[in-house]
Amino acid sequence: MGLAIVVLLISLAFLFVIQFTITNSKEEPQQLFARKQLAHNTLSTMVSTTTACLDLTVKDLIQDCMDIIQEYDCNDDGRPDSCATAEEVITTILDQTLKEWQKNYFFYIQLGQNEEMQIQNGECPGSKDQGVAFIPTRGGRSQITATLEVC
Repeated sequence: MGLAIVVLLISLAFLFVIQFTITNSKEEPQQLFARKQLAHNTLSTMVSTTTACLDLTVKDLIQDCMDIIQEYDCNDDGRPDSCATAEEVITTILDQTLKEWQKNYFFYIQLGQNEEMQIQNGECPGSKDQGVAFIPTRGGRSQITATLEVC
């Protein structure tokens, strides 16, 4: 009986050692926190960035783009172009930050359940850190969800 308890205790100790050896992260807590916040902070800053289009924010352009009737004409050609302008600004921001830092990413905007826009740099086969921004529609017909996944 005593031998069984000793074997059981040694087995439990061995399992704990294996668990901590396998799951031990090489990242320091500060690095892990910064990496996990990158997607959220990048997305949050991006949607509040003011653009050259009528001093509108990216959020304003996305709202107009997802509206039934688009209003904003950013290049003064008489046709609304908030979708193209939003996509161009978002691509520029992501290229000058995440892509420059050699980070793969997947950005997409959904209106309700429908995916309306996506911008991608590289593949994201492994783990991802995700940031999500909820943007109200002007007409209140649905929810706009902007998601940035950083690999």
